[in-house]
Amino acid sequence: MVSIQDFGVSGKFPSTVGGTGTSVKYFPRNVAYNAGATWVASPATPSSTSAVGCMLVPSEGKLDGQIFSIKAAGDFTQAAAESSSEVTVALYAVTGGFNTGYGSGVAPTYTQLAVTAAYANPAYGVAYPWSIECVLQGSTKSGIVGGRYIPMVAGVLGTTATTSNVLTGINFLTGNSNLANAPFGLVVGVTFGQSFAANAANLYEFNIEA
Repeated sequence: MVSIQDFGVSGKFPSTVGGTGTSVKYFPRNVAYNAGATWVASPATPSSTSAVGCMLVPSEGKLDGQIFSIKAAGDFTQAAAESSSEVTVALYAVTGGFNTGYGSGVAPTYTQLAVTAAYANPAYGVAYPWSIECVLQGSTKSGIVGGRYIPMVAGVLGTTATTSNVLTGINFLTGNSNLANAPFGLVVGVTFGQSFAANAANLYEFNIEA
């Protein structure tokens, strides 16, 4: 397989998130990218109300009916030890639109596709690696996209599982006009079970291969 879309991160130049809060923290895009005809300056951080900065799946039928894979990898560090704390990382599909102030003004919808097992009680200040490899397939005729994934946390490989959800209404030919004509977008987010200012996570790899 060859990389056909890349988020532009690496071990040397990771995308990072962190801070207080226990809601999903989506990794931002560090480099400028083209959303349709508009170049968007960096950083662009997806949120519950804006998906600007997501990685767009190629349109014009490039992946129509094809098997393709998404790879994401990084690490996370919890700022303090808590007996009730858990950390998860997940891959989400973005449908709908970019946000209410961009283009046609349609808000994004996030659908979880893959998730790591919740890592319970991570030690204070220790970095734990994680990865998600997700294989998808779908067609314009069916409008359905789904597949399987394998998660890994702290060197322990999880069980291969069916995607958490199946996407419907996907068009690989004309795409979604509210998402720069992409069929859908992709983001990665981390959720910390306890809120600490120094909680942190890195994204070192995020790409689409076909």
